[in-house]
This record gives sequence, structure tokens and C-alpha cells, in this order.
Amino acid sequence: MYDLCARSEQPEPADMESSNSVVALGKQQQQLSESEKPDSNKEVPKTAKLATKSLLGKRHHSLYANLSGFEAEGLQKNGTDYGFLVRQNSELLRALDELEKTCSALKEENGLLRKSSAPGTEEKVRRLRKKNTELAVLAKRLEERARKLQEANLRVVNSPSLMRPGSVEHYKRAFARQRARDLAHHADALLSKDKEIAALQQECRELEDQLGHSKGLPLQSSRVEVENLLRESQKEVLRLQRQLSVTSSRQQDDTDLHVKKCGENTKDKGQEKVGGETPCVGLDEAPSRCTKTPTEEGESWLRVTPPSGLSPSPSHQEDPPEEQRIQFLERELNSKRKECEDLEHEVKKRQRRCLDLESQLENERGKNEHLKEEADLLRRKALLLDQSRAENEELREELSEVTAQRNSVLEENQRLRAKLENLEQVLKHMREVAERRQQLELEHEQALAILKFKQDEIKRLQRAQLFAKREHEGVVQMLEVSFCKTQRLKEYRSTHINFVVTLQIPN
Repeated sequence: MYDLCARSEQPEPADMESSNSVVALGKQQQQLSESEKPDSNKEVPKTAKLATKSLLGKRHHSLYANLSGFEAEGLQKNGTDYGFLVRQNSELLRALDELEKTCSALKEENGLLRKSSAPGTEEKVRRLRKKNTELAVLAKRLEERARKLQEANLRVVNSPSLMRPGSVEHYKRAFARQRARDLAHHADALLSKDKEIAALQQECRELEDQLGHSKGLPLQSSRVEVENLLRESQKEVLRLQRQLSVTSSRQQDDTDLHVKKCGENTKDKGQEKVGGETPCVGLDEAPSRCTKTPTEEGESWLRVTPPSGLSPSPSHQEDPPEEQRIQFLERELNSKRKECEDLEHEVKKRQRRCLDLESQLENERGKNEHLKEEADLLRRKALLLDQSRAENEELREELSEVTAQRNSVLEENQRLRAKLENLEQVLKHMREVAERRQQLELEHEQALAILKFKQDEIKRLQRAQLFAKREHEGVVQMLEVSFCKTQRLKEYRSTHINFVVTLQIPN
């Protein structure tokens, strides 16, 4: 008995702190369960009031089983972990209520023992009082520790899902593999972008080389030449059309004038000189106007001069024959017709040349359009190149941000791992507290059994004392009766002796 009480009077501070944390955890979980389940909170005190001391060991055994199963199952999802913590805290709350009941019962028993005047029980009462004070201090420490643990549990529940202690490395490796795959895909995308950029740059260089070497200055000079030729051809066409219109109108006017002048010369010889000079002048003017072409050959053969035999001289002008004049006019007309035909052939040639030049111009325009399309394509490729460069810059920035996030996530994982280790230590401490509580309950039950045995022994001694007292009273009564008898006998003897003495004296 003395050893049990002495051992219970000196608990370890670690056990006291852990039990204090369990008590505080139970109280905070009771408040949380009141806020979430108001109906179920009303039933907890009723069940706590109806609970008996016989269920205390079973509940503590189930609590210890839950604590050991918590390490075996591990922390799964947030919802399941929270439910498990709620159940565990409710069990701790019930155990705390039962401990409070046992403490109150112990206080009542201590009061009864204090009222008793047995010298052996006073020492027990003093020890139990000291033990109760230590249990109260332990309960306060457990309350503070449980409050801190509840705050940590709430932070952990609100934080991302916890991992099992054994699966932390597995999750870490899986996260590293996933990040490696993401970085590999990202690097492949960057490499493909770089390859596309290099291909576009090569195409741009090739197109620039082609445009610079094969289609550079010669193309521009050919364009200028074609445009100049086209302008010249158009000018020549306009000139030829003007010449044809002028020559046709001149020929008609000349023929009409020649016919009229010939008729007038037959009637009036005085006017032959004027009539002969006017057609010659007209014939000379028409070729001179027709020779306003850019070619040098037209000036030589377009000028028609009459032959020396037919040139008007003073002797022939006086009496020209009419037939010779008509023949001359016919020859002149034939020559003009030939000239017109030659001019028409030349116009046709120039028109064909113009058509060829126009076709060449169309071809050059098509080539120009094609070059414009190629230039637009090169501009678009250059824009794509700039966009790809901008995308590469953005991807590099995103890569830096992702690496920063990865580092922050790794730091967060390390912090959560440290928290997990702390929680494991707390759970281990709680298991030790539960074991210590069971041990204390066993010691308390043993102390109660010893106390009950001592109380029975005291009652037995009191009954024996009463029995001895009664026997003593009976013996005293018997002694008194025997004393009375002996006194009567003594008196009788004294009277008898006196009587005998009186009888002997007369003799």
C-alpha cells in the first residue's frame, strides 16, 4: 500500500504534459462538435452521466486501440482524417468526464476517510489528497497541450491533404517524376520551336539570297526596260495611227484636188501653173508629215520627188500634155498606195510588237505579284519568327515561375513533413499518456481495493472490539456477582467467626 501510493505521488512531467494536452484536446473537440452537431452534443453529457465505472476500462482500451490504429491506418484524406479526429476527441472527452467522475468519487472517499479517526487512514487520506492535487495539475497541463494539439490539427485539416508517414517519400518521388515529365515536354516544345525558328531563318536567308542574286537588279532593270518599251510602243502606235489618218485624209484630198485641177487646166491654161504646183506641193507635204516617225529610214523613202524629166520647167508648164499628167498622177497614187500598204504592214508589226510587249508586261506583272506574295510570305514568316521569339521569352518566364513554384512546393512539403513528424511524436506521446493513464487507473483500482480491504478490516476490528467490550462487560458483571458472593461469604464467615468467638469466651 505504501509503495503504490508513493509511486503514484511522483508522476513524470512528460506524462503530465501529455495528459494535459489530451484533456485540452478533448475540451476543444467538444466545442467543435457543439458548433457542428448541436443535437449530438446534448447526448454526450447524458451518456457520460449514465456511464458507470465498469465501462471505464473498456473505453480506455478502445481509446488505446484507436490511437494505435491511427498509426497503422495513417492520414488519408481531409474528410476521413477529420472524422477520425472527431471520433478520437469524443472518446477522449468521454474519458475525461469519467476521470472527473472518478476524481469526484475519490474526493468524496477522501472526505469520508478524513472524517474517520483511524490513524492508518489519515496517512492514506493525506497521500490521496496530494495525489489529487498532482492529478489536477496534470489535468491543467493536459488541457493546454490538447488546446495546442487541436490548433495544430485544425491547421493541418485546413491545409492540403496529409500523407502517410511511409508514403511521403513515395509521393515526393512521384511528384519529382511528374515534374520531370512536364519539364521534358516543355523542353521538347522549346526545341521544336527553336527548330521551326531555325528553319524559318534558313528559308528567309535562301529567299533573300534568291531575291538578291537572281532577281535583284536585273529584275528592276528589266522592269524599267519593259515599261520604257511599252511607253515607246504606245507612242509609236499613236504616231502610226495619226500618220495613217493624216495620209488617208491627204490622199483623198489630193486625189480630189488633182481631178478638179485637171478639169480646170483643160478649160483654162492660165491656171495650169498653179494647178501643177499645188499637187506637187501636196505630194511633198504628205510624205514630209508621214516621215515624223522615230525610224531614220522613213525620211529617205517616204519623200517622193518627181523625176527630172517630169519636173515642171518653164517650157513644160506652158504646154503639158494631159495624158502624161494623168499617168504621173496614177504613178503617184500607186506609190502612195504602196507607201500606205507599207505603213499598214509597219503598223501591224508595231501592233504585234505592242502585243508581245503587253504579254511580257503581263508576265512581268505576274512575276511582280508572285514576288509580292513571296515578300508577304516572308513578312508573315518574320512576324511568326518574332511571335515565336516572344513565346520563347514567355515560356522562359513561365519556366522560371514554375521552378519557383516547385521550390516553394518542395519547401511546403518539407514543412508538412516536419509537421507530420511532430504529429507522430504527439501521437506517440498520447499513446504513452494513455498507457500511463491505464497504469494509473490500475493503481487507482488497486488502491481502492486495498482501501476497501482496510475498511473491511477496520469494520471487523470494530466489531471485534464491540464483541470484546461486551465480553468485558459480562466478565465485569460476573466478577461483580462473584465479588458480591465473596463479600456475602466473607460477612457470613466473619459473623460465624464472631459467633464462634462469642461462644468460646464464656467457656
